[in-house]
Amino acid sequence: MSTSVGTTMGPLIAIAYITHFSFDSLMWVTLGLMAFTLLCSFFTKTNSNNEEEKPKPKENKKEPFYAYMFDKRVLLPCILVSLNYMTIAGTVNFMGAFGKEIGVGGNISYFFIAQGIAMVLVRIFSGRIFDRFGHRILIIPAAISGAAGLILLGFSTGMIMVLVAGILFGIAFGVIHPIVQAWALTLVPPEKKATANSMLLIFIDFGLAAGSIGLGYLAGIVGYGMTYVYSASLMVIILVIYLFGSKKVKAVEIAS
Repeated sequence: MSTSVGTTMGPLIAIAYITHFSFDSLMWVTLGLMAFTLLCSFFTKTNSNNEEEKPKPKENKKEPFYAYMFDKRVLLPCILVSLNYMTIAGTVNFMGAFGKEIGVGGNISYFFIAQGIAMVLVRIFSGRIFDRFGHRILIIPAAISGAAGLILLGFSTGMIMVLVAGILFGIAFGVIHPIVQAWALTLVPPEKKATANSMLLIFIDFGLAAGSIGLGYLAGIVGYGMTYVYSASLMVIILVIYLFGSKKVKAVEIAS
């Protein structure tokens, strides 16, 4: 959830900042935040009280180093998260330019406020639904909501449509990433949870990078609005891959 909130609040603050200050100064602020993050990392500690809960390594079993870097059981969730962040790359990178394109300027940042509120509200009950009914009942409507939000955003001509699009996309963002991550962690034994989390983070970064490049190239051809409409197809792909792939992964989950 913290990753989702950061990805939402970052563009909101940046768009508001850039309307009053230079882009160069924004880069210095970003550098300062990175330095602060580095400083905080020196004060993080492992909880030594839980040492007895750590799984003991099995004797006489040597695994190659890549076994700690990759686990095929969480490949499907990783692909879904990566596709999700390809769509998010479009909102993160091009929303300011899109605001100018439709004539609302810096007010386009309210999209992220609507998205953030929707994310927080949906998280109030989505975790409980996941625990009780599983991921299927959440991911399917979330992908549909995300596709609808991107299509509506692409055809937006005013702030009301932008805000509604933000709510719909926020529902998808607030469900897909946390729920897919929670689902991924159920597919591996405790000693592989760190591997699963690291794979998810790597695929998130890949999705943001690939989405920024691909959607940026597309925006130069069709404009920002139609780029959002076309990026809705990624949500459809998420839905299709999930519907077919989760059936196979389910057997692995039960076996684990």
